[in-house]
Parts: sequence; C-alpha cells; structure tokens
Amino acid sequence: PAAPAPGTMSSTEAAAAAAAANDELTQVVTFLHVYKLLDSDSDAGFFGANLLDREHSNWYTPNNDIISIGGETDGEYRVKVWMASGNRHLALPVELVRGTSGLGKLFKPSVKEKLRPVQHILPELDIANIKPLKGDGVSVELGVFEQRQIVQSYKFGVLYRTGGQLTEEEIYSNRNGSDAFHAFLEVLGRPIALRGWTQYRGGLDVKADTTGRHSVYTRFRDLEIMYHVSTLLPYSEENTQQLHRKRHIGNDIVVIIFNDSDEPFSPTVLTSHFNHVFLIVQRDATHDPVRYRVSVVTKSDVPRFGPSLPKNGIFIDDDNFREWFMAKCINGERSAYRARQFRSALERARAAQLTDIVERFS
Repeated sequence: PAAPAPGTMSSTEAAAAAAAANDELTQVVTFLHVYKLLDSDSDAGFFGANLLDREHSNWYTPNNDIISIGGETDGEYRVKVWMASGNRHLALPVELVRGTSGLGKLFKPSVKEKLRPVQHILPELDIANIKPLKGDGVSVELGVFEQRQIVQSYKFGVLYRTGGQLTEEEIYSNRNGSDAFHAFLEVLGRPIALRGWTQYRGGLDVKADTTGRHSVYTRFRDLEIMYHVSTLLPYSEENTQQLHRKRHIGNDIVVIIFNDSDEPFSPTVLTSHFNHVFLIVQRDATHDPVRYRVSVVTKSDVPRFGPSLPKNGIFIDDDNFREWFMAKCINGERSAYRARQFRSALERARAAQLTDIVERFS
C-alpha cells in the first residue's frame, strides 16, 4: 500500500490516536456523587416557604405541641408539626382528607378533619383537643423560631498525630504538621486569615489573633464550615495540656484525626465528654493518584449514619472523596444530636420555646 503523505497519519495510527483520546476523555470526565445529608428537610424553612405568607392557621395541643396547617395548595394541605422531640413536615392529599366520593367532596372539611391523617402518622399528638393560637404575631414568632432551628454552620476539630504518640497531651502539643497533613487540609477547605474575617468564625477570635492568625474554612452546598486545626491554634510552652487548643477542639462534636503514621490510633485517648464522632485519616502517597484510608468511630449512643464507607475505607484523592468526607462529617454531627447528652438538652430547649409561644398566644 502507498505510504501516507508527510504530516498525515495512516488509518491504523488515526484509530490508535482516537482510542487514546477517548481513554483520556474517559479519565477526565468523572461524575460527582452527591451524598444525601441527614435530616435534609431541616435545612429549608418549610413554614416560611409554604405557610407564613399564605392562608394558614396555628393550633396547640394540651402538651404544647403546635400544628400549623395551610389551605388547599396544588391539591394538598401542607402541615408543620412542632414538637419538643423535633418537627415534622407533611403534605396531605386533599382526596385523603375529603374522600373520593359522597358528601365529603361537597363540604369544606374542618381543621380536625384535615388533621385526622396526621393522628395516624403521629399518634402521640392530642388532635382531638387542639385549640387555636391567636394574634397576628404568632406566625411571625413561629417563622423566627424556625429560622433559629436551621443549622447553617458547623465547626469541626482537626488533630495532627504522628508516630509514637499515645497520649492526648502529645497529640495536642504538635506545633507543626507534615506536608501530607497540609495537603489533607486543602481537601477540607481553604486557608483564611482570621483578623478581619467577616463570615462564620466558629468561636475563633477575628479581632486580636488570640486564637491564632489563620484557620481553614469552607462552604459545602449552602452550609459554612470552620475547622479548629490544632497546629494553627496557639501553642503554650507552660501549659502541657494545651488547654487553649482543647477549649476549642474539646468542645467540637466531630473531630478529625490525621494519623501521620502506619500505627493504629484509638480516639479513646481523647478525654472530652463533648467529642462524639471521630474520623481517622491516613494518607498514602505511594499510589498515583494519592489515596486516603478513613475509619469512623463514634460513642456508643450515636445512631448509625451515612454515607457508608467503601471497601477497606480507601478513597482516591478526588472531588468524590471530598464530597463523601464533608457529608460524613455533617451527618455525624446531626446524628450525634440524637445521642442522650445532646438530645435531652435540645428537647428541653424546644419544649421551653414552644411553651412560651403557647402561653403568649393562646
């Protein structure tokens, strides 16, 4: 066969080049897995979006639970139930309330009739004895209460641990991290100067550098996250317990431990009663791309939460790893709210606020 002209490729070479280009495209085009956040319906203001500026009424039970129900919208009645144990958002089809035949379709149902299906969903509600909340200000008050309950910012602790360190004091006393640790911090977020910082600060000083000069911050979806990084918080030569660092990290529900060694690490050496969820991370740079191994440990009364770990807990260092890790941290904190220590405190606070609203508007 005739040789190809100078500057051109043979059909075999062209096919090989096309295949190589296709392989390269396959490697570049990856699909980001979006992991579900626990209690994600609490991230949005259901009352504000569906009821506040529309026809609705507010009722309370003898136990000071509050029920807000709207008029018919798109073939359904939208309901928010406010309880000390948590809130429920419901959409009740009109057919479920009125029935599909007979006189039920001809007459407007009463509030108690509209709420009858709710009794089956939440049998603890005393719907038979509900009474109306009165006054123009009650809906505004409920709207403010809802906004206060929406958690839009998180603070997570980050500890650096190197080989041979077996005590909490040793781990808290690390003054610097390795290059591998700094590479992992880039996965978590971006470095920021604290002085003059105007966004979520997670309890850090943004005026006088008393909590360090820099930190790590990120936004994940619509949420803000500030990290308390042990090596960026002030170090004390005199205080071997590093209480200034522990004052922040010891009060974080979720703590990330970067284990910069091949040795196993148990978070039982961390003595804080507040820490409930621990993510232990090791970086393996012997592979290309870099890999991370993650293990998750929680206190015994923290319910299980996703997203689940892959086989062997190994991740490739890419956007999907970051997506998984952020979701795991946030879900870890949200799940910890159900642990005994936090659940009882949250329920007491919600019960007090609901009682206050009922007493002022009943």
